[in-house]
Amino acid sequence: MNTRCVRWTSTFHDTPLLIENARLARATESWKTLVIPLKYVLGIVLYFDSGDVSIAGAAEAAGIETVHYADIERESFLRIWTQSWLYVLGE
Repeated sequence: MNTRCVRWTSTFHDTPLLIENARLARATESWKTLVIPLKYVLGIVLYFDSGDVSIAGAAEAAGIETVHYADIERESFLRIWTQSWLYVLGE
């Protein structure tokens, strides 16, 4: 597959602007967080995390050997439920 990817930002000086034959991969799982705020009742906040959004796992699943860029997309509902997805760009 011959693709050409262009970065959206220029804040990372070591990341090339144009990457020939680059692939974009999404992690096979998402990372979920459930927050139960019991701060005012018991003085604690409970966090429950589940999932894997490792860069190495996403790159290995897509057959990417050299990672140039990684990004996380997050959706949140009232900061109680959060779900994150990892995207990896590389060759």
